[in-house]
Amino acid sequence: LKSIDGDGNGTISFKEFMAFLGKDFVTYIEIRLQRLVAKAGISVQEAFGAFDGDGDGHVSVEEFETGLKSIQGFEDVTSQEIQDLVGRFDLDGDGHVSLTEFARVLGQGYQARDVEAKFVGVLRKATQRGLFLPDFFMKLDADADQHLSVDELERGLKSELSSLEQDGGKFNDLTRNDVVDFVKRMDTDGNMRISQGEFLEFGVKNGIISQEEVEAHHAASALAERQRPATAT
Repeated sequence: LKSIDGDGNGTISFKEFMAFLGKDFVTYIEIRLQRLVAKAGISVQEAFGAFDGDGDGHVSVEEFETGLKSIQGFEDVTSQEIQDLVGRFDLDGDGHVSLTEFARVLGQGYQARDVEAKFVGVLRKATQRGLFLPDFFMKLDADADQHLSVDELERGLKSELSSLEQDGGKFNDLTRNDVVDFVKRMDTDGNMRISQGEFLEFGVKNGIISQEEVEAHHAASALAERQRPATAT
């Protein structure tokens, strides 16, 4: 027993038993996380959010440790094991785990609700940085035709969110595939474009903007249009 009882406290923990068998405990943690998420029936976004304590769209080593140790059975995981685990998730080596990295390691692709959840997270963080959703739409709408194409949405998000990230934080984790999938889900007439109404309706549905704010915006826009001098013919 002494050869198994690594810390010499007279008892054999599961971790010590794994070490005795030559098994990697960090791999066990990774596999167990996969099973927990699958068994719980929650989305990747929901599981990720449980670790993302400050809601900045990336999980630090400290956040991972806090979240993992709150799960029964992981209380005795060491800081070094957490560091090793984060290293497996952190595919780009930036020291944090993004939603995309989290999903890839867990072996789950994004379902439709996960793509929507990514947009909710990005838009909510953008509004928290002072962006008003109708104004944000106008910034994204490069040709001012009141619709967003896939290219406009992808380029606009990259440009606008990159400028916000200069003030601290990184939260644009959207890929082109995410943008395409999102436009497909929002597009009601098959032209692969999102109208301003559809964009704001998505914001209302997900609590990013209130219906009252949308109505006030429409009223202000209508008033401005009526007060605009007629173009001379």
